[in-house]
Amino acid sequence: MSMIKSNIAMTLPVSPEDIMQSHNRQLTVLNELEAIVYIADMETYEVIFANAYLKGVLGDVIGKTCWESLQVGQAGPCDFCTNAKLTDKSGNPVGVYEWEFQNTKVGRWYHIRDKAIEWVDGRIVRLEIATDITKRKLAEEALANSEKKYRQLVENLMEGIWVTDKDGFTSFVNPSMARLLGYSPGEMIGKHIFSFMDEHAKTSAMQNMERRKQGISEQHDFEFLHKDGSPVYTAMQSSPIYDEAGNYTGSHSGVINITRRKLAEGQLKQAEENVRHLSKIEAIGSLAAGIAHEFNNTLHAVIGYATLARERSRDDDRLVHYMDNTLKACKRGQDVISSLLTFSMKGPYSPIAIDAAKLVTQSIAVLRPLLPSTIDITSDIDRDTGSILTDPTMFTQVMANIASNAEHAIGPKIGCISINLASVNVDPDYLGSMPGKIKIGKLDAGRYALLTIADTGCGIAPEVMDKIFEPFISYKPRDQGTGLGLAVVGGLVLRADGAIAIESRLGIGSAFYLYFPATQLYEAQHSTTGFEQKDVEPKHKSKCVLLVDDDALVLAVMEEILTGSGLTVVTAVNGEEALDIFYRNPARFDIAIIDQVMPKMTGTVLAQKMGEKRPDMPMILCTGYGKASDHENQDEPETSHTLKKPFGPEELMKIINGCFSG
Repeated sequence: MSMIKSNIAMTLPVSPEDIMQSHNRQLTVLNELEAIVYIADMETYEVIFANAYLKGVLGDVIGKTCWESLQVGQAGPCDFCTNAKLTDKSGNPVGVYEWEFQNTKVGRWYHIRDKAIEWVDGRIVRLEIATDITKRKLAEEALANSEKKYRQLVENLMEGIWVTDKDGFTSFVNPSMARLLGYSPGEMIGKHIFSFMDEHAKTSAMQNMERRKQGISEQHDFEFLHKDGSPVYTAMQSSPIYDEAGNYTGSHSGVINITRRKLAEGQLKQAEENVRHLSKIEAIGSLAAGIAHEFNNTLHAVIGYATLARERSRDDDRLVHYMDNTLKACKRGQDVISSLLTFSMKGPYSPIAIDAAKLVTQSIAVLRPLLPSTIDITSDIDRDTGSILTDPTMFTQVMANIASNAEHAIGPKIGCISINLASVNVDPDYLGSMPGKIKIGKLDAGRYALLTIADTGCGIAPEVMDKIFEPFISYKPRDQGTGLGLAVVGGLVLRADGAIAIESRLGIGSAFYLYFPATQLYEAQHSTTGFEQKDVEPKHKSKCVLLVDDDALVLAVMEEILTGSGLTVVTAVNGEEALDIFYRNPARFDIAIIDQVMPKMTGTVLAQKMGEKRPDMPMILCTGYGKASDHENQDEPETSHTLKKPFGPEELMKIINGCFSG
């Protein structure tokens, strides 16, 4: 029975008198707090309670709006009002919101705790308790000002300052230290000191760290790595850091750049090492792809013409023609390999009078496979430029050296190298308006062949412009240059009694203007007469082939093979020309045979573009590197076939017949 009475008592409603008594007790507690306390209606902003502490600071504010009685300069609710943060979407209280604020009326700082609560009459109101933290804020401000002065002093030092923790991780560097290594302070903080040195230097760094832990301060030299990979030689004053308990917590170092001094001391040794190692590595690496591509094309032509000569040996006129072309292909292969190998070995200077336009055109053909597919080569060659007196092999080397520098300046991004040749007459008027500034040689009055090689790379810094032709000086990252490239360029132009002018803009690109005196001597020109092709029995009268190759000799032998098999052939020398022809009448063509490595557009890209119009049309991609798309992040069209160079007529016709029969 007593249990039942107890449960009934617990469920009895609380009386209004009890609620009011509890409410008044809470207000009494709030009134005694040594902090600003007030309660405001969240809809009308009317202050309905203020404790004694608030009244002592701001006066009697009850009945007034909080924004006009507690702040100054407010024409309405404060833009920093926290009402919206105290309730959810349904208007229910969500908890305490804490913040700090400097009161606009008394200028003092407060730590504030706001909470939405239910008032005695059932409405939701805002309770705010603000504790004065002005003394703490003033102390923090004084400390911040002191730290700011110290930081300004450290950051404005020309000497680098580097602070690490006990494990070698960077806790502070000043801007001078970061600039010294090519970083911003933010990029260095948090990284281990090993991140800024090579493997050899890490051994010395570990020994230095052990001496700091033993309490040893010392001066020492040290080699770091710049962000671009180049060495940075420094002189350092390093000391240990201890906490208040005497425990080792890290080290700090003052760092001075002595790179120029070190480079001057070791210049001869570095030059010898560059000549022995870096030049061979760089030359072999860049020549490999070029030799493979050119030699594959040459062998392809040899096989094609040799096969045709064998098949048609009964016809003496044709046999003479095919054998002439075979010998021409062999000679060209010999010339290409000989030129490139001579270039790598820096052969003797043997000048001859040679047609400038022909020489530049042949050199461009050598350059194309040496450069990545991300770099386009454009050219504008004046065929009436005339002859110059120079060593053809070294001339090609000069163009290759400048192109190599342009490749490094462009980097991994898409870029362009433009090569132009024109005849100019140098006189006082021309000298007054000529492009660029002369850096090598001098220009006398007269006619010159002007070779311009321009790139869209990063440009040349003004402070190094006067040194780029000095031997054994390289501004490329370590292991990416010998320091000899432009020195060889300047030497050849001087041998030819010419001159070099340069103009460059950082972030825009550079242009080299090479002047070669024109000569009245001309080399003998040789021509090969054509021949009439006999009719052959057509095998595919109604089939039309779009044949695309940038190599004229390969294009000729391929066309001969295809027309001899009864196919109609339309030729193009690059992807842009092929697309223009194809788009005029896509239905005209039954098959496309495309060289993979071409300027302006690769074979894979061309096949994809044509496949968008004719997804059913078979395509044959000819490549010297196996699968045609190995050098691109692109997929070949489903209808494409890969034919690896060099190949013979039988292999070509077998694939074509398979495409038509399938």
